[in-house]
Amino acid sequence: MAISATLKAGHAGGWRKFLLFSSGSACAILTMITPGISPLHAAQSDAADGPKVVFEEIVVSARKRDESLQSVPDSVSVFGSRTIENAGITNIKDFAQLTPNLVITEQLRPGIQTVSLRGMTTVQGGQAPFAMIVDGVQQPSMDFINQELFDIERIEVLRGPQGTLYGGGAVGGAINVITKRPSDQLELSGKLGYSSGDTKTGTAVVSGPLISDKASFRASVFYVNSDGLVENTASDKKADFREEYVLRGSLYLMPRDYIDITLQASYTNGDAGALALAPVTTAQFDDFSILPALDTESTDKRELQSYSGKVDIFLDGVTLTSITSYNDADQTLVGDGDFSAAPIFGQLWEQDSQAFNQELRLTSEGSGPLRWVGGAFFQDRKIKDFTYFGGFDANDNLDPFSIREDVKKSESWAVFGQASYYITDALDLTLGLRYDRDKQTAVDLFVPGSEIKKPFEELQPKVSLSYNWSDSVMTYATFARGFRTGGFNPLNSTADRVYDNEVSDNFELGVKTQFLDNRLIVNVSAFHIDFSDQQFFFSRATDQGVFRNVINIPKTDVNGFEVEVTARPLASLTLQGSVGYNDTTIKNFNGTGLFDGNRTPQVNKLTMALSADWTHPVTDSMDVIARVDYHHRGDVFWDIDNLLRTPSKDFVNLRLGLDTDHWTLALVGRNITDTQIPGAVGPDAFGPGLHLRTTSRTRSWGGEFRFRF
Repeated sequence: MAISATLKAGHAGGWRKFLLFSSGSACAILTMITPGISPLHAAQSDAADGPKVVFEEIVVSARKRDESLQSVPDSVSVFGSRTIENAGITNIKDFAQLTPNLVITEQLRPGIQTVSLRGMTTVQGGQAPFAMIVDGVQQPSMDFINQELFDIERIEVLRGPQGTLYGGGAVGGAINVITKRPSDQLELSGKLGYSSGDTKTGTAVVSGPLISDKASFRASVFYVNSDGLVENTASDKKADFREEYVLRGSLYLMPRDYIDITLQASYTNGDAGALALAPVTTAQFDDFSILPALDTESTDKRELQSYSGKVDIFLDGVTLTSITSYNDADQTLVGDGDFSAAPIFGQLWEQDSQAFNQELRLTSEGSGPLRWVGGAFFQDRKIKDFTYFGGFDANDNLDPFSIREDVKKSESWAVFGQASYYITDALDLTLGLRYDRDKQTAVDLFVPGSEIKKPFEELQPKVSLSYNWSDSVMTYATFARGFRTGGFNPLNSTADRVYDNEVSDNFELGVKTQFLDNRLIVNVSAFHIDFSDQQFFFSRATDQGVFRNVINIPKTDVNGFEVEVTARPLASLTLQGSVGYNDTTIKNFNGTGLFDGNRTPQVNKLTMALSADWTHPVTDSMDVIARVDYHHRGDVFWDIDNLLRTPSKDFVNLRLGLDTDHWTLALVGRNITDTQIPGAVGPDAFGPGLHLRTTSRTRSWGGEFRFRF
C-alpha cells in the first residue's frame, strides 16, 4: 500500500510530491515523533534477505521555513496523519497525552482549557502558555484552541520559548497544526463513530481539482452528538452533553508559476455542558463519587468563525509571504451560580471577541550556509465580556444583583528576524530577535470613569548553537526569552487592576541520536527556566458573583528534562516511550517569604507515555492493526499553599481493527482504567478548605469506520 505526503516546495512550481512506500506487515507504522526525530515512514523491501526498514524524513515548518526535523535545534514532537489516526487524536488533549511536560484537561467550558507546559500554566482571561498556529495563522485567543482535529496532515509541538518567531504567548512553546491541502486528484474520505454516552460522530471530506490544474479545493464537515458521561445528580441530563458541527473549506490557486494563493474558512457551531462543578472539602477532593448537582442546566453555546488568505510569491532566492486572517468567537454560558441542587443563584456569561491579524515576511531559500527569515506582525483585537449574576425570584426568573460588561481592546505590532549560519560543515549558529508592543485599553461600561490604558512591550532574543558529531548524533545549546503579555483584571476583582508581562529566560541543552540503522532513536533535553512575574490565576466566589483574578509571582524557577525513545524491533512493531520532569519552585511570591519554596499550582511534576503500534497482514489486501497507549501523570497541587493535591494517575487507551487500502474498522477504548482527575478547580472558592472541582470523563468504548477513495 502506498501513501503520499504533499509538502510545500520552497521554489516556484507549486507543490512537490513525496511518495513514501509501505507494504505488507510494515504498512501503517507512521510513528509519533520525538524531539528532533524525523516522522518515519517504514518500507519493507522485497529483497531475498528479508524485511529491511528504511526511514524517510519529513520536512516541517515549525520555524516558518521548510526544514528537516532532525536538524532543528529545539525540542520538537511531530504527529503525522497516520499516527493521528492510529492513536485516535481528535483534539488537543489527545496529543498532549503523548507529549512530555504538556498536560491539557477540560475546564469550565469548551473555550477554556487547563494547560501546563514546562511549568507554565493557564491564565483564564489571558493567553495560553503557548502559541497555536493553524496553517500559518496564529490563533488570537484560547477560544480557538479547543477545536476538533480532523482532516489533519501533521501536528508539530515545539517546547521552549518561541517568542522570536511567534511573539507574546509563545512563552512555553508553539503548536503548529497543518491541515490536509487541496489535492490535484479527486478524493473522498470520511469516518463514522459510535461510543459510550450515545456519542455519534461523523466526518466527510472531498477534495480535487477545479477547472484547471491551477486550482484545487478541499471541503470537510464534522458532526458530534453526545449525551455525555458525567452524571448530574440534580437532573436526568448529563453534565457534559455536546452537539456541535464544523464546516471547513480551502481553495488553492496558482495564477502564475511563482505565485501560490491559499484561501481558507472554518465555521463551528455547538452547544455543550458547562460549569459542571461540585463543591468538595479537602478530604473529599479525590473522591469522584461526589458529582455535580446543578439545578440549572448549564450550557455553553459557541460560534467560531475563521477566515484567512495566504499568498506566497517565489522571487529570486527568497519567498515573500503575506498572511491575513480574521477570527470571531461568540460564546454564551448560562448556568448554575451556587453549584447546588437548590435554585439559589444563577449566572449568565457572554463573550464576543474579534481579531484581525496581518503578517508579512521574507524567507531565504535555504540552499546555502545562511538561512534567514524576517518580517512584521500586526493584530487588532476586541473582547466584550458581559457577566450577569443573581438570585431567582418567585417566578424562577434571574434577578441580577451583579452586572459587569468589560470591553478590552488591543492593538499590537511586532518586528522579528532569525538567521542560521553554518560556521563549519558541522557547526550551526542561530540568532533571533523580536520586539513586541501591545497597547491595551479596558473599561467597565457600567462604571463611569473606569477606563484604563497601558502599553505592554518586550524584546525577545534567541541564541542557539548546534553541532553534528556524526550523521546520527547532534547536540545543541539554546538560550531563548519568551513572554506572555500583561493585562487587566475586572474592576471588581479581588486583585490589582493591572498585571504585568510574564517573562521566561530558558536555557536548554539537548542531544538527538539515531542508532542501529535508525531502528532506535533516543532524544534527551534538559532545561532551566528563570521566570519573572509569572502570571497566576485564581477565582473567588462571593455574594456578588464569581470573580477571576490574575496576579504576578515575582520569581519562579523551573528545572526539568525530557527523554523520548522510538524503537523498531520488528518491521511490524513500533515501540515508543517518553518521560517529562518539571521541578517548579517559587523563589519570591511577594517579598515576605510567603509560599517561597512551594511548587507552582497546576503543574504535574512527572509525565510518562508508552505506546506499542503493531500491524500484521491477514490477507494480501488486509491487515490487523493494534495500538495501546499508556500515559502517567504525576502528582499536582492546585493551590499556592500546596495543600490541595491530586495524586499520580494512570490512563490506558486501546485500538484494535482491520485495515485495507480503502477502509478501516476499529474497536476503540478510551480511559479503560476508568481513571478520573479534576479539570477545573477553584481552591478555597467558598472559604478555607471548601473547593469547587470538575471531574473528567469516565471509561468509554466504541467503534469507528473510516473510508477513503
